[in-house]
Amino acid sequence: MSKSIKEAKYQEIALRIAKRINNGELRVGEKLRGRSILSSEYNVSSETIRKAIRLLANHGVVEVKERSGIFVISIAAAQAYIKKHLQEKRDKDLYNEIMVLFEQQKETQKDISDKVRKFATISGQREFNHFPFQYFHITIQALCPYINTSIKSIPLWEHTKGTIIAIEKDGNFIPSPNPNTKLSENNILYVLGDENVYKNTLFFLTKPDLS
Repeated sequence: MSKSIKEAKYQEIALRIAKRINNGELRVGEKLRGRSILSSEYNVSSETIRKAIRLLANHGVVEVKERSGIFVISIAAAQAYIKKHLQEKRDKDLYNEIMVLFEQQKETQKDISDKVRKFATISGQREFNHFPFQYFHITIQALCPYINTSIKSIPLWEHTKGTIIAIEKDGNFIPSPNPNTKLSENNILYVLGDENVYKNTLFFLTKPDLS
């Protein structure tokens, strides 16, 4: 599961206090109640109130005076804080939506890979799939001259007219593999093509020099 960004409780309390200042419920120069009273009023811990007040003080909304208390010092700063908070909330919401989409994409890709692998297994090594395209799969043997060669460096299509559509490495089925993926012994290549392409590919991976 991806991690979503959640708003901390003290940020929520700071916003509520800033809104009270903005709507005139708390006026400039007015002294806020003590932290213990505020914690009861907002039903949170004193530590949460302390963090909320420090946040507002850092944004110039309130001032904490030693032995005197907490005082409202700026409506404009409260408005700026509210605006900043709303923008950050939009950013967090967008980020969380993106993370949800990424999770859905991962699940969809896994589902596709599982179904393609299952279908390929049912089809068999020489049994061709006629809907919608023909394909086959070949296991890379030790004598293959292209072991440790990247897919993009193998002139498969030029010699066989076949196109690699997937590869199975170490038990992992990879559709549309990265062109930089290197072949290893016992890898399974899934190749698009008919039976003639299969014969050419089998020969090519054993003896690539067809000239």
